[in-house]
Formats: sequence, C-alpha cells, structure tokens
Amino acid sequence: MGYRTVTVHLPESLLCAAEAMAHGEAISVAQLVRQALAGKVGHDAQADQAHLHRVLSLKGRLTGEFTAARSWSDLQSRLRAKGYLLIEAGGGLTLATAGDETALCRASELGFDIATLIRKFGTGFPGARHAWLSDRLHTGDDEADDDFDVIDWSDGHAGRHPSA
Repeated sequence: MGYRTVTVHLPESLLCAAEAMAHGEAISVAQLVRQALAGKVGHDAQADQAHLHRVLSLKGRLTGEFTAARSWSDLQSRLRAKGYLLIEAGGGLTLATAGDETALCRASELGFDIATLIRKFGTGFPGARHAWLSDRLHTGDDEADDDFDVIDWSDGHAGRHPSA
C-alpha cells in the first residue's frame, strides 16, 4: 500500500490533544490519524454492507407483494401479513416493521419509489403530506412551473453569488 502526504489544518487545541494521545500510545500523530480513519471508514463500510444485505433480502421477500398489490390498502395488507408496513418519511415511504414501526429501508431502495406507487395505484399514499406529488403525477404536469427560479451564474461570476 502506497502512502500520500496530506496536509490537514487543525485547531491548536485538537493538535495538542492528538499529540498527547499519540505520545501516550507511543505512536506518531500520523499513525493515530490513520487508525482513527481506518476505524471510522471500516465501521461505516460494515454498516453499509449490512444495510445492503438487508435491502436485498427484503427486496427478494417483498417484490412480489409490491407487484401484485392493486391498491394502497391491498399493499399494506400484503406487507402486514409478512410483518411489515409502509410509513411516510421525508419525501417518500419507508418500509418498517409492523409491530413497532422500526424503519428498515426506503421503499425506493426496494425499487418502489413513491412516484411509481402513486402512478400504479392512481392515488397518493393515504394521509400523506405530499399530496402535491399525486396531483402533479395525475395531471401529467411533471414539468410544472415551480415556486423558484434557477439562477444561471455562468456569466463570469465563477461560482460566486453576484453580490459577492
């Protein structure tokens, strides 16, 4: 494994604490930083791998239920029979356990995002806060004029706000 030199700007207090910790462990600050990063990156990679495994398992178990369902209530009934349900979360839906509603993954991770399901069932998710999405999908107005304007700063401002 090759190494590259990286310059990191740290607050003086953090650098002093890192030096003291490294000295106490008889290692260099560079070794301390490598260990900290390896532990963090390794942990996140393991968590990501476990989540991916869970999503693939749930997708295999539940794709047939999503495909066969003919309405929101039919889908919820099918999912509940297997111990799951859909709940609204953010701008979409989350698959959760039926008992305590523990979130497991986003429905979109299973291949069934909110827009796809609204189109399939012809109506929005019951009680959902994002009724505007259902309206937009059913009017075919996917390109409707939004309540904001895109500002093109490509006229020489080099990514700076014009007032800067």
